[in-house]
Amino acid sequence: MRKMEWTKRRTLEVCRDLWQWLADNPDKGKWKWPEWEYNGGEISRCRADCPVCQHDIYDCDSCLLWGKGGELEREELERVEPPCLQKNSPYFAWNYDKDITVRREVALEIVAACNRALAKLKK
Repeated sequence: MRKMEWTKRRTLEVCRDLWQWLADNPDKGKWKWPEWEYNGGEISRCRADCPVCQHDIYDCDSCLLWGKGGELEREELERVEPPCLQKNSPYFAWNYDKDITVRREVALEIVAACNRALAKLKK
């Protein structure tokens, strides 16, 4: 299988598709996404099953979504730990809340952030 190039556009598209699937399947985990190569899909494994982590190689300040200027950047987030893992982030809510309504809502928030970031790339 051909290795995927993690451009900004491709990263955001894969991230959006992953989170849309998670919104449609709120009882599933990221690792269950059928598009992952290890599940028979075509998307190669990436760090933490997260396309933006793969793109930024854990450089959280450069994260396409939560980093400086990213669509999900929060002023109140401390830079002590990755911003996506802090309690007021949508990812934290999705990861730790087992209520499927909450999981669906925050997954859609991440989808919307990916779409906004993609729209900025088109300009």
